[in-house]
Amino acid sequence: MKTKRLPIAFAILIVFIGANCGKKTAISDELIGVWKTMSPKYKGCFFELQKSTITIGPKEGEPNTFAITNIKRKKENRGEWALYTVYYVDLGGKEYEFPIYYLPEKNGVIRFANQEKVVWTRENHQLRMSP
Repeated sequence: MKTKRLPIAFAILIVFIGANCGKKTAISDELIGVWKTMSPKYKGCFFELQKSTITIGPKEGEPNTFAITNIKRKKENRGEWALYTVYYVDLGGKEYEFPIYYLPEKNGVIRFANQEKVVWTRENHQLRMSP
């Protein structure tokens, strides 16, 4: 079983290196961590932000990790909320946008730009060092 995962891990590594070649993209420390929601619709789901990767954990199946290629921050006219747009690529090189609103209070709160009623909170607040 581990031998099947080795080629996949190697392919992901190649994408990370290729996508970040010549770029220095890093997530702000305030966003780093595992984020979960109490919403029944997303029970079992999570996403994890690290310095140069985003991992998305679906309800079923294995989590997927992607290389972050860019991040933009825009201060919103909503008090302390900031809009972050995280850009990442899949194994095929297709780029995706992940727009999120972030509020720094109480260890951080995230809301997706397209689902502002769903609140995501950080599960762990310790920073993990990415290789």
